Amino acid sequence: MFTALLLSFAINGAGPASEPIVIVDERPTVQIMLANYDLARPEGVRQLERQIRWAADRVCIRGSGLAMYLESRPCLTDAVAGANAQLATVLARRGTANLTGAAIVVSAPTK
Repeated sequence: MFTALLLSFAINGAGPASEPIVIVDERPTVQIMLANYDLARPEGVRQLERQIRWAADRVCIRGSGLAMYLESRPCLTDAVAGANAQLATVLARRGTANLTGAAIVVSAPTK
């Protein structure tokens, strides 16, 4: 599982809808740029947590229906856990680290 904080120096487009799924080590991945969120405020953290769950849906759920959703549950759990671990690291360092260009990476786990 990819848990390291990824520093991205690419320029990101307008909001979360513009964050594409990319392939990293053959895994679907979404980068969430931290510059889009005010992590000093609880509302900003909650907004980022919602974005993490949305990104996990995008990289894990392939299709529609209850069966597809249930099949994707382990992927969703791992993707959210990995991203939340990155978020915890960011929140612990936000007062001492320069997070310019930093991103959280939400990836489907390797099979």
